[in-house]
Amino acid sequence: MGWLRFVQGETGSLIVCLSYPVGVRAVVMPSFSLDCLLRRMFPLVLLAAWVAHPNPIAHAIAAPPDDPPGANANPPIDAEAKALWEQVARAYRDLQGYADQGRLVVRSRRGDQTFEVAQPLSLARAADGRIALKAGVFELQAAPDRVVIDQSSLKTREILTGPLPSSWTLLLDRHPQIKAILAGSPDGRAAEVPLRFLLDPEAGVGLLEGGQTRVRLAEPLEQDGRVFPRLLLERPNLAATRLTLDPERLLIIESETLLDQPQAAPGDAPAQPAALRVALTYAGWNAGVITSQPDDAAFILPQEQRVKVVELAKAYAQDTPDGKKTPDQPGGGLEDLIARFGPGGPDAARLEEIIDQLRQGEGGPDAKPIREAIEKFRRDNPDAEAIRRRIDQFRKENPNAREIEEMISRLQKQLPEGAGLEEMIARARELMPEGAELEDLARRFRMAADGGLPGVDEGEAPPPLADPQPAFAQRWVGQMVPKFTLRLLESANAKQPQERTLDDPTLKDKTILLVFWATWSAASVETLAEVQTLIEALDQPGAPTLVIAVSSDDEPEDPAELVAALRAELNKAGVKIEHRPNGRLAIDPDQTLLQLFEIPALPSLILIDPNGVVKQVDAGGKPGLPGRVLGPDHPAVKAGNAKKPATSTNTNKR
Repeated sequence: MGWLRFVQGETGSLIVCLSYPVGVRAVVMPSFSLDCLLRRMFPLVLLAAWVAHPNPIAHAIAAPPDDPPGANANPPIDAEAKALWEQVARAYRDLQGYADQGRLVVRSRRGDQTFEVAQPLSLARAADGRIALKAGVFELQAAPDRVVIDQSSLKTREILTGPLPSSWTLLLDRHPQIKAILAGSPDGRAAEVPLRFLLDPEAGVGLLEGGQTRVRLAEPLEQDGRVFPRLLLERPNLAATRLTLDPERLLIIESETLLDQPQAAPGDAPAQPAALRVALTYAGWNAGVITSQPDDAAFILPQEQRVKVVELAKAYAQDTPDGKKTPDQPGGGLEDLIARFGPGGPDAARLEEIIDQLRQGEGGPDAKPIREAIEKFRRDNPDAEAIRRRIDQFRKENPNAREIEEMISRLQKQLPEGAGLEEMIARARELMPEGAELEDLARRFRMAADGGLPGVDEGEAPPPLADPQPAFAQRWVGQMVPKFTLRLLESANAKQPQERTLDDPTLKDKTILLVFWATWSAASVETLAEVQTLIEALDQPGAPTLVIAVSSDDEPEDPAELVAALRAELNKAGVKIEHRPNGRLAIDPDQTLLQLFEIPALPSLILIDPNGVVKQVDAGGKPGLPGRVLGPDHPAVKAGNAKKPATSTNTNKR
């Protein structure tokens, strides 16, 4: 049989000695205090043992020496034990839900001192088949279609999609992270049996198939006036596992790996004094309290729980159930919400319930504390709340209007979850003069998305459509631009954008004209035809002005595909931004620059001098752009080279 021994060397080093069928191996760990190691670092010893041999624990807890070779090849069947085993499987199969407070425990003894290392290992199963395993910093969620792990709440990673393997062996073989936790140590092997039953009760019964594993009755445990049945599971080349059952429910409440005491190896030096001899005395899993109604929070990984808290914040950030707005109050915002509803929080299990209450307009007893906690979140997101107030109460009347759908997609990014298409169209209709056409509605949407429309309370008369130019010019002309990054295409053949700032050698000391546009805005594309005239007129030797057309399109998501789509749209319209050395294309799919410069409408232009000062702005796409940017006396304007664009503001995507 194999053995595992810890010996303290003369210099204070620790020697981990392993025996297995082909010989003996020793691992020296210098300058370790054995007392300190046993008290604080026992898991590292097991890790060192693992490094020394692919599976030393399997040999360290090998079958008892009095079993003759081949004794387990065809083990006799204990009919009574097998019947009880099948009852256990039936008990797990009939569960509507399960959750425990399990712990993995390893105890050891050196001389007359006893040491214990324990870590939580809890199991849970929902009625719909979801499985949750929590072992220290390691967490696993298994559903019928995926397996997800989370370590220390720092990163959640999906490691399997598709049907969960029905075979426990397949699951372990495919995912070494799980195997390392459950099958890499004697205590982990003990937890394997109850988890196997939870994953698939039929797989638990299948342990006995093939004749290599046998189960027999063990001496029952009598404690506190109750008798607890016990089963002994014996497998080839592994130590036996003793299972203690709840007498009423027949669920496993303890799974213990039966350990042999270390024996001297052939040719070994004389036995060490008892004071230096280390022996494993217990390795097992204890279920703790078992319940049939697991909390929903048990099946949410910590990182996902935090996402749910943000969802709660957004759900409340809409109107309160009585339709009134809550005045700002001091509050801790998301931090307080996460402490209360996040992983380990006192109300974590009720998170989904409260979100549903808020969505259905039911305040409930939690409305007030949530309101207080959410005020900071609402203050940090004023734009979403303001836009939501502008669009309200209307039926969707144009289900096939492409231009409406394009505007909707932009607005939804700035709205709290739950604001639908009908509400958006509603407010836009209210802000329109009677008889306005569909393209005017689209323009209203664009203006609202860019912050160009003030909020309108219910009952007030819709304001007239204001010219965005004066406020835009007042905000920027004469101001230093903030630091920003362009995602720039550096040539007409470039497929991937490069991040560049104004300090970059290719942009530094140049006059920059930023043209904000989008393919779904026909007015933008028409304005770009005038921009071509600007590119040619501003391409002056020695002091060229670089014209950069910044697209706000966000589809397709892949940058290379987006660039190709933009060029195709421009070619279709006969616009060639990149045909001159001072013409560039840039992308802004997340609208970062739109928000930074507070662009009121598309198209809009910003002219920046070499010192980073805004010299001129233009908003709205009105005809005569070259004259406004170059001045009426510029040769290009006088010569009439500027093409006359159409005046339509139709934002239909071409």
